[in-house]
Amino acid sequence: MAKLPGENFHVRGGGPRKLANALALATLQSCISLVLAWECFGGSAMILRFLLGERYFSQAYELSGWKAGTLFYANCLYTARVTLWVLFVSHTDTVQAKDLVYVLPYICLFQLSQPFIACMPFALDPLPLWMWVCGVLLATLGHALVMLADFQLARFKTRKQEALASGSGSPLVLDKGLWALCRHPNYFFHVVGIFGIGLCTGWVPFAMAWLLFEVHFVYTKSGPGHEAYMAGKYGEEWAAYERTTSFFIPLRVLEGGVSRLWSWFPSFP
Repeated sequence: MAKLPGENFHVRGGGPRKLANALALATLQSCISLVLAWECFGGSAMILRFLLGERYFSQAYELSGWKAGTLFYANCLYTARVTLWVLFVSHTDTVQAKDLVYVLPYICLFQLSQPFIACMPFALDPLPLWMWVCGVLLATLGHALVMLADFQLARFKTRKQEALASGSGSPLVLDKGLWALCRHPNYFFHVVGIFGIGLCTGWVPFAMAWLLFEVHFVYTKSGPGHEAYMAGKYGEEWAAYERTTSFFIPLRVLEGGVSRLWSWFPSFP
């Protein structure tokens, strides 16, 4: 049986174009991490010293090693998650070269600006214990759970394709595991991880601005587009999933969601 559109699990199954896109995105994210490492460990202070001059440069712009390491750790989690996704999980060419016109401003506005925000006088350094714990914990759990949600979806797609190829029945929509919490757990935990990274800068307004930007994007762009695609492709089965599972925030998890949440784990390989 021929494969359904978008059913490839590994990048090698998507053809040269998909491979090129995946490698380009992975390389871009790796380069961003290298720039962030340089910024965290002295680069941002060097740039500010050059722009402001020694006369106006304050030692407050020097980022402490502990805070720099925390921020770099949080961003390494982001890089690992994005790289694993584009190389091994992504099943469609979701980001093309033409999309860089939108991606690059986002990178400059939020990702590459973190060390500069972190070494400003209004950003807390050293980080208060509560902010350090919350930042590291949210960044770690958020990005780890995004990777788990992506893995669950990829495994479900692989099993569904195998079932369709053999002619046996298979659910068309994943509604178990983390996908019982809400219809977009990957987006939800991505936002959690992003907020954690924002807290690691030591400035709560920056963390809130990044969080609100991501939530706005989910509700106005990525979420509605994905919902329309799934509704058109899977019809009543997707409609049933909508009736039992909230869109983004896991508000309805107690309405049978907990049992579906744990039902996935016995099948863990």
